[in-house]
This record gives sequence, C-alpha cells and structure tokens, in this order.
Amino acid sequence: MRWIFLCTGLLAGAATSVAGGGGPISWTEAFKAADTDGDHQISMSEVSGFSRQKEFKGFQAFMADHFVDFDTDGDGKVSEQELRLGIAKLGISESQLSQGFQEGFAFMPKD
Repeated sequence: MRWIFLCTGLLAGAATSVAGGGGPISWTEAFKAADTDGDHQISMSEVSGFSRQKEFKGFQAFMADHFVDFDTDGDGKVSEQELRLGIAKLGISESQLSQGFQEGFAFMPKD
C-alpha cells in the first residue's frame, strides 16, 4: 500500500514540475485552449473571450495586435499554420512565442 502512495506522489510531483517549472508551455497549448469551438482555428471572438490570463498572460494582447496580419486568407480566423507563418515573418522563434504567451511580451508590464 505504501508503494501506491509513494508512486502516486512521485507522479504528481513530476507532473507539477513539467507543467509549472520546466520552461514555457508550448504556444500550441495556448492555441488549443483558445480554440473554444474546436475547429482548429481561432476567431477574433475567441481571442477576445480568452480568459486564461494567468496561464497564458500574453496570448490575448499579442493575438489582438497581429490577428489581421496573421489571417492571410481573410476568412476571419487564424489557423495554426497561419500563426506559424506569421511568427516566422515577425522573426519570432516558437520558443520566444511560447515564453511570451506565458509570461507576457516586452511591450507588456510584468507583474
């Protein structure tokens, strides 16, 4: 019985360290979290309604600032591919985007 509790505690600790202290959460996780209708695209209304400020502090401001530029096909939605191409055009790496979504970007005040 002790082994069950020990293993459960170790697994919970490992999950916490991966989610909380192992570096930035992938930007794709923020994208998935904001895609509330599950269509694999983000609309401006999904950006506006995104409320996970603590977990993805910089997501909403960044996407609102760049939404029109990222929506290259003009359908009113940004796909993961459009976002990936847009950040490449801005010269931002995927790890920088992940960090910015989680912690905020240089133009945002740090808490």
